[in-house]
Amino acid sequence: MAYIYKDALNAAQQELHQAMRMRDQWTLEVARLEQLVKSLAVSANKNRVLQRQPDVVGLQELVLTAVRTASSPTSPMSAADVKAHLLNMGYDLSRYSNPSAVIYGALKRLAKKGGPLIEVDPGRYYARLASIVAEF
Repeated sequence: MAYIYKDALNAAQQELHQAMRMRDQWTLEVARLEQLVKSLAVSANKNRVLQRQPDVVGLQELVLTAVRTASSPTSPMSAADVKAHLLNMGYDLSRYSNPSAVIYGALKRLAKKGGPLIEVDPGRYYARLASIVAEF
């Protein structure tokens, strides 16, 4: 009887990981499209309208997505790693005067007690949910 629960747990874990991967892919796609719309709006002289609209995907969500997609408990990420990952994904950080500080602040907020990130070493983080699922 216990093996039925273990099989169900394994199947649920696989579905959860797949859903998390899909969510992260969609988050990145929404951020990419949002930047594309803003760039095209500047070219079409519609910049004033877009400046009043908040971002669909905020930097904190992108930081979390970057850590979830690129880190593991054996290779946690620093703010510099997250910045490099975001730049590699094509995210434009030029609107921030100090993107490293903004990313570091986002990491700290995400790692507060019970948050989605875990700070394993000073300034190095990985996603909490991945570690919880792996423990079972």
